[in-house]
Amino acid sequence: MAFAGFFILGVAIFADFGVSWDEVSHFVYGRVMLDHVIKGVPLPQDADFIYYGPFFDTLSQIVIRLLGFSDSRQVYLAKHFLTFLFFFVAVLFFYRLCRAYFGNWIAALIACLFLVVHPRIFAESFYNPKDLPFLSSFVIACSTLQWYVERKTVWRALLHGLATAICTDIRVLGIMIPAMTLSVMAVEVWQARIQRETLIKAVLGFAGYALFAVFFTVLLWPYLWPNPVAGLVSVFERFAKYPYEFPELYFGEYVLPTQLPWHYVPVWIAITTPPVIVLLFLVGSLDLVSVVRGIVFRAKEPAIAILPYLWFAVPVIAVIVMGSTLYNGWRQLFFVYPAFVMISVRGLVRLWTLVRLITRDAIRIAATAAMIVVICVDLAAAAFFMVRAHPNENVYFSSIVGGLQGSRGRFEWDYFGVASRRILECIIESDKGSEPLYIYGCEPAHYNVGILPKADRQRLRPAGLVAVASRYMEPTGLQVKREAYYVTNLRAGMEDWTSRYPRVCSVQVDGNTIAVAVKIVPPHDPGGPR
Repeated sequence: MAFAGFFILGVAIFADFGVSWDEVSHFVYGRVMLDHVIKGVPLPQDADFIYYGPFFDTLSQIVIRLLGFSDSRQVYLAKHFLTFLFFFVAVLFFYRLCRAYFGNWIAALIACLFLVVHPRIFAESFYNPKDLPFLSSFVIACSTLQWYVERKTVWRALLHGLATAICTDIRVLGIMIPAMTLSVMAVEVWQARIQRETLIKAVLGFAGYALFAVFFTVLLWPYLWPNPVAGLVSVFERFAKYPYEFPELYFGEYVLPTQLPWHYVPVWIAITTPPVIVLLFLVGSLDLVSVVRGIVFRAKEPAIAILPYLWFAVPVIAVIVMGSTLYNGWRQLFFVYPAFVMISVRGLVRLWTLVRLITRDAIRIAATAAMIVVICVDLAAAAFFMVRAHPNENVYFSSIVGGLQGSRGRFEWDYFGVASRRILECIIESDKGSEPLYIYGCEPAHYNVGILPKADRQRLRPAGLVAVASRYMEPTGLQVKREAYYVTNLRAGMEDWTSRYPRVCSVQVDGNTIAVAVKIVPPHDPGGPR
């Protein structure tokens, strides 16, 4: 019933969201890759997107073509629904994984609740074209990992290999799945006291799985067909130090993505996740000691117990140690959040067990009630924010940093520019005439025209594209030739300059302006900036 309700909710709201900054390039990538496979059209060697795994983009393009969608609004809405549908399927797999991991359906259901009631991840599960599909595929692959380790048949090895390939063919970091599979199997061998028969079965089982994973990875990624090894190496080299040179707003200072402090990821996770889940994660992290002890001393702790700790810690530590390029918060690491949730639920189970050991009835009942109330109130606060902010849940900040108001001027807000859709709709609503309306702005201001109804699209005309380096900035440098609208997603609410222009529309969340449209006119026009 809970999953049916979640699906119905997604169906009811998927059409509400705007177009994110990256969606158009990924749509083009899917079209290019499909034409390459079907028609033999060469891949563009100078395009950045060819280094991304093509699976989800190509699959979406196949579905869109089969449905006969050609209108831009149909295409965007279909892509949003497919992105959500993939996430929904991943939540089902996550439930199965957690039920096997915890041995309890209630704990598994709570884990799914923690996963879904994360305002940023929920919002981006509709329009983030790469990080959310990767999260979804990673969850599915980890579920098949547990399923395969449970009983190592050829059929399960094949399916786990396919899930691994799909994950890798969305983002190359899916290569972590074989490493995690090997680690869990190695723990099993160690716990079996390295018996010859157990070791041989493990080696043969992993080799069979690895062959399936490699075969499907190459099969589903045409870029790798000419030379799989060289292709993978070039992809790793590209993303190890991704050439993103635009500064990020972090604690009120502009920092280059290549020079981020070590605490960037932990801070972003802490300030954008409901606080109670963060606190439970800290408690669950203490269980790592018992898990490691169980591995070293061959205790009864199952080998799969190490899975969420590997899943979360290895990528986070790796990006810190390697100084990997990150930007737009921690969205590139969203795929570790399900592991974060599993560790949090371990913390909840640990606390629940300790509370139940209290011998005095009054204290035990009071402690149990307090724990339930704290968790429910905090999750309800996140859920209520999602309702109030919809469809801009992506600007959620937790009470740890003082909410959205506390983050003003300190951290990036609508980095994907999805609020531009509401701005464009407002411009149309504010001008009921039939004459063209000219738009200046970065890519989202223009991309979101495509998701509007056809009649509205015909009125909005691109007047000029603002370079990404100038995003959020005052439009003083624009060569304005006619009256037009400047659409921008404000950087952390810093809107002082907007008072010098006639404001036409704005999008607000909890009283904070996250995007705005101002009217701009040629310099000689007396109606220009005041």
